[in-house]
Amino acid sequence: MSVVKFTEFTQIINKETRILLLDVQHASPTPLQWAFTINELKENIENLNQLNIKFSFIFNVKKIGLIATEYIMEFVKLFTSYGELLENRLIATSVIYEGNIINTLFELIKLFYKTKKPIEFVKDMNSAVKFIDSI
Repeated sequence: MSVVKFTEFTQIINKETRILLLDVQHASPTPLQWAFTINELKENIENLNQLNIKFSFIFNVKKIGLIATEYIMEFVKLFTSYGELLENRLIATSVIYEGNIINTLFELIKLFYKTKKPIEFVKDMNSAVKFIDSI
């Protein structure tokens, strides 16, 4: 039995850095899909850490819907646990979105987590990469 993923992860080589693309596949995850997402996100961050290079994030959240508060808190906790790594090696984050739901989600995240590096909300992948390259 295979699980349909909530997110797909791709590492993109961009100049001398990497971009970790987190691409949301549908509106909301099941508990199992969320567990896979968090584990895969940890694995990707650990991989970037081992590569010892600068990196950026692109979160494509165009398809996202309402997410359970406990999932948001787990996401925040994960990023908080990598605070030193993010402070030292994260360049920037781009969030690709449509609609107002992401504004609500981000406001909730900001209550518990202060971003370490610049973040920009954009409408497409080209704008996301352009923002990261401008930093």
